[in-house]
Amino acid sequence: MIRRRNTLAFTMIELMLAMSFVAILMMAITFLTIHVSNLYTRGVTLKEVNQTGLAITEDMQRTIGATAPFDINQGSGTSRYVEVADRGGRLCTGQYSYAWNYANSLQGHALPYTTYQDTNKPVRLVRVLDPEAYLCRTAMNNVIDPAKTTNLLQAGERDLALYSFTISTNAASSFVSQALYTVSFTLGTIQEGQIDSVNKTCKPPKEGVGYEDYCAINEFNIVVRAGNSEGNE
Repeated sequence: MIRRRNTLAFTMIELMLAMSFVAILMMAITFLTIHVSNLYTRGVTLKEVNQTGLAITEDMQRTIGATAPFDINQGSGTSRYVEVADRGGRLCTGQYSYAWNYANSLQGHALPYTTYQDTNKPVRLVRVLDPEAYLCRTAMNNVIDPAKTTNLLQAGERDLALYSFTISTNAASSFVSQALYTVSFTLGTIQEGQIDSVNKTCKPPKEGVGYEDYCAINEFNIVVRAGNSEGNE
């Protein structure tokens, strides 16, 4: 007696296995695509922070390098550097001055330290034509003419802001022909609740508010020699 093999059942099992394999493959491709996209977004965000930070350091190197040494002792009456924690600060180098608001001010958690004259909007980081160092004479000079400014940080797809800024020198006096200044600042994305302002790091996903791939923060340090006629260290 000849028995017929049940080829129909065998074919259905094969079909189900094939469909399961395709489904798993599609899921793997989807997850891989999402992961690659997140890595790309994170890389673009970090690249923008680094490129912007580099542009700021180069600008300050040229500006400070082309001016005579200046006083940065905030306790003196001739200081060319003023800074208010969590709000912002100003640095007057001679021909040009820098003015900025920290991320805390831009997010509305503190009063802006410097605003535009026409719109009353807070600045991010600007270079101002200020040969008289007017911005550093008193903290009350908190309004600037936009026609005299150059934006070093502009609002864009990835909003960036300063989180800290310091400048120091080993020069005993500003009455010298040359002096070395160490400038340090922290630059990062301005994502509400995403950055740990104390440790200056992006919070992990479990502590953040989403969009972790759009978060980046970095610290920049430069040493600049004032009194260098070429404006380079």
